[in-house]
Amino acid sequence: MLVFGATACGRFGFESQRSSVADAPSDVAVDVACGTNELQTLECQPGYAGAITQMRTYQCTGPVGTWSSWSTISDSCAASAYTWQPISAATGPFAAALSAQAGAACLPMGATMPCSMSAGSMGYYHYDTCRCQ
Repeated sequence: MLVFGATACGRFGFESQRSSVADAPSDVAVDVACGTNELQTLECQPGYAGAITQMRTYQCTGPVGTWSSWSTISDSCAASAYTWQPISAATGPFAAALSAQAGAACLPMGATMPCSMSAGSMGYYHYDTCRCQ
């Protein structure tokens, strides 16, 4: 929620501030000058590494100022170079695959979890431990 007023120096507002999109907002009094830019950094979608940086500007239009829409100013998201690699002995074959597939992109590097690998027409081999590397 934004609540605006005026001082001798210009407009000011009480704005819901957050350090990231996932954080719950907390009300903080801020002095917002016309033309102020605000940046936010977003995570890439799963399986991608990098970040998305967005910007918006506080615009003084009429008696009440408003923030512009967020615009992406940089996007360094790229498919992860890391893949799930089996590090334990295979068991199976089994009819169903596990959620992680050997050779598929993964993040973060060093994470471990069970994974599976296709055994062709026989189904899937399961590995108790695969590492993202």
